[in-house]
Amino acid sequence: MDPSATVALLGNLECSQWEDRLQGLDWLRSVTEGPREPDFIRRLANALCACLTDESLEVCCRCATVAPEALEWLQRAAPAGTKELQMVHQQLAETLGDEREAVRAASQQGLASFAACSCERLGAALRIVVEFGISHPSSWRVRLHSILCVQQLVGSS
Repeated sequence: MDPSATVALLGNLECSQWEDRLQGLDWLRSVTEGPREPDFIRRLANALCACLTDESLEVCCRCATVAPEALEWLQRAAPAGTKELQMVHQQLAETLGDEREAVRAASQQGLASFAACSCERLGAALRIVVEFGISHPSSWRVRLHSILCVQQLVGSS
């Protein structure tokens, strides 16, 4: 990814306008590998968290379907246990228990589509759901929908 494309992608995702965020998420869907600089990883992880908590139903749903793929290549680029990536895992798991049914459905679909490609991806999706969803300490809704998501993931593989 060339530097100008990186700047444009981050600019769209970090923008407060929902149309720009949607454009950035569509662009992110086609990215298979990004820069390995810590600043890019931090900014992209923060932008994904912002999109996952966006008030716009469309932005939140689109991000929930793109986030698992983006997390996969971010984890290859970032050191294990990076706090920004942990935040994205947490936010993605929390969307499974969102009050809006469309967001919950998009999150489950995004994880299911991601997990359907390989056993490694299924393991990664289950790890997100179990570690950050089922063990969520303060939300019964997140825990309940995480358990339902595990049933869906395991049943579809």
